[in-house]
Amino acid sequence: MRSNFLTFKIIAITILVALFWIGLLFISTLVSERQGYQQAFLREISQNNISPQTVISPYIRVPYTEIKTCLDDKKVAYSCTEEQWVYISADSTQWTADFKVSDDTYKRTIYRAISYTANLTAKGIFQKPTLENKDYQWNRAEIMFPVHDPRGLDTQPTLKILNKNYTFEMSPKGSDASGFDFMRISTKNYPELINAIQNGFSFDLATNITGLGKFSLVPTSRSVSYQAKGNWADIKYSGQNLPFAKTSTHQQFTAQWKNIALGHQNISKLIDCDTSDCIRQFSQGYYTQENAYDVEQSQRIGLSVLVQI
Repeated sequence: MRSNFLTFKIIAITILVALFWIGLLFISTLVSERQGYQQAFLREISQNNISPQTVISPYIRVPYTEIKTCLDDKKVAYSCTEEQWVYISADSTQWTADFKVSDDTYKRTIYRAISYTANLTAKGIFQKPTLENKDYQWNRAEIMFPVHDPRGLDTQPTLKILNKNYTFEMSPKGSDASGFDFMRISTKNYPELINAIQNGFSFDLATNITGLGKFSLVPTSRSVSYQAKGNWADIKYSGQNLPFAKTSTHQQFTAQWKNIALGHQNISKLIDCDTSDCIRQFSQGYYTQENAYDVEQSQRIGLSVLVQI
């Protein structure tokens, strides 16, 4: 009798474990399925509306030509000219970002996507550049402001220099190939900026940008400070550097960054990028390079704010 009772208990426990496992499998499958639907929903928004945003802090580039020795098809040497670019980063930049976050703009049945509109402002200084003696073409110099997804801009960004507003022009190539629209202000269109670029100037930048979930700022100036705030509490930070001060209360967050090393590192990485795939990594928040053992290593890039449900 006791043996039969023990057998019954084992069978009952086995049945209960099986039922529990079936229920757990069902819940796990349901969760995975809904996560898949959510990711598909987000991908659809990124393709048709807006995507997570990344902006690179303004910098200047100036073309110049160098005489080099080239080889023809028969391996005969001859003198040739090659165009190069010198990159000039700002001495300092102070960024502020005011995020208006919402989960009502993009929704479908039970699925929601968090979007934001960020009011971005920056104050900075370009010092008089110290350059090597080259044949610089100052009439083709450009002030660059790369933006990942220009669909999120309600107006074209403006740069105030010497009490005059200049509008960044969108690149005719767009952002599909490299992941950025390399917006620019050219001295070809504004020759009065040649003197400012050669001798240094202060600037004020302003723009509104809409994005999906994540915003990343890639600093390129020698020193950078960045203050962000918004009407959302569930915030995650990532990137090259975490904020040194942050708060999160009911429907409100603030964060502050300050750094004197990242800008130099980032402009050097940007200069070293010679392919569209390399530059595209910046928009995705990382940078890959080979170490001394020819092994690829990925590094985070930018200062990132991620708003979550």
